[in-house]
Amino acid sequence: MTESPYWNPRHETMSRAEIEALQVRKLRKLLDWTEAQVPYHSKRLQDAGVTADSINSLDDLRRIPFMTREEWMDGQLEQPPYGPILAAPEES
Repeated sequence: MTESPYWNPRHETMSRAEIEALQVRKLRKLLDWTEAQVPYHSKRLQDAGVTADSINSLDDLRRIPFMTREEWMDGQLEQPPYGPILAAPEES
């Protein structure tokens, strides 16, 4: 095994542009998953006009509607115990 100053050379030696492109790809993948798995957030994204394909840079993060603590708590009261944000089946 050769010694390297890097734990993960592939990622740790990327240029800033390459890192941002990777982050955008991962964000798009996460949004695709969210749209398919979490109806509550899918509707919020749709209402804001945000789709995975509409994310082109990290600046587009500003367009994603974030959930407030109050919205989260209200949702839990309306649909206990998890609220409308459950992203996996309750049964395990």
